[in-house]
Amino acid sequence: MLSPRLISMNWSSTLSLLYLILCAICRVFIYRNPRLKK
Repeated sequence: MLSPRLISMNWSSTLSLLYLILCAICRVFIYRNPRLKK
């Protein structure tokens, strides 16, 4: 497992990476469902 110190150091980068992944999933979901577009 990762050490707590390493996790705390990379916490911000991990959050940003997860945020980008969520945005990509949302974009694909909306792209495949034209009815959701406003």
